[in-house]
Amino acid sequence: MLKTPFITTNRFLKTCLIVSFGLVLCFKDVFAQARLLGRILDDSGKPVVAAIVSITGNGRTGAVISNNQGYYTFLDLPEGEYNIKALKSGRSSSKKLVMLKDNNTLMFNLKIQSEEFKPLAVEPPLIASAPPKKEIRRTVEKAKKRKPKPKPRKPVQKEKAPEVIPQKPVMVAEATNKPDLREDTLIAQTVTLAENLQNEAIKKSLIEAETTEGYSKIVFEKGISIEGGVEKIYNYLEYPLSAKNVSKSVYVIAQVYVDKQGNLRRIDMIKKGPEIFNEEVYRVLTEKITFEPAEFDSEPIAGTMTVVVNFSPNN
Repeated sequence: MLKTPFITTNRFLKTCLIVSFGLVLCFKDVFAQARLLGRILDDSGKPVVAAIVSITGNGRTGAVISNNQGYYTFLDLPEGEYNIKALKSGRSSSKKLVMLKDNNTLMFNLKIQSEEFKPLAVEPPLIASAPPKKEIRRTVEKAKKRKPKPKPRKPVQKEKAPEVIPQKPVMVAEATNKPDLREDTLIAQTVTLAENLQNEAIKKSLIEAETTEGYSKIVFEKGISIEGGVEKIYNYLEYPLSAKNVSKSVYVIAQVYVDKQGNLRRIDMIKKGPEIFNEEVYRVLTEKITFEPAEFDSEPIAGTMTVVVNFSPNN
């Protein structure tokens, strides 16, 4: 009779130890995640607001929107390589490959053009017209008649070569008052969280990202909706021209994160398509669609919504 509680207690303790060990491993994995943040700039060095910053790698495909100071933030990314790119109104940065390490925050800025590149117009060279042959003959005949008389030559005096005095090389300082906006100056730099928090703008971006992360956990009575209905997406959706040879439909499922003001903050691809299709979804959802926030107790709150987008080559 006394052995049963003892065995039960041992099993209970053993179960607790196993569960505790599993929780420790889970927390270790969560806190070992990396963070990627930075700023989106145009070619004049100004921040780009509401730019789409997309990321792909390690099973993660999605995008965030840069804030009113041009900063973006990705949280809880597993260690590994990612492709990152910024988009804004049909303009984009070049795609960059970044390497993230566990428990580190990577600062990485991206630059997009402020306007579409237009080649300078090249004016045709001016070609002087040749004079008529008759005028050339008259000019030659007059030159023959007016031959100048040869002048007597004066004796040439040899001059001494000037003494060469060695001089020190002159160092010319380059102007540094202009900002250097070359691509190689936008260097990725690994920093600690303490260094991030020293910059109020970066701190704000981190807080915004952490707040957005919690949107999926909020319970709401009335879900997020699209002004004009989901069908409005297809008023703006364009099938990519470079994929017209695809004979079957392509569909993408996206989870959108919308704040209580109805602003789109983040897009996670639950089912991704080829990159050009994903970018078209980003473009339409961020630039063409207006979201109505969720509600709880008749008050607007933040939340998430799942959007299914179907691309058909016939449309």
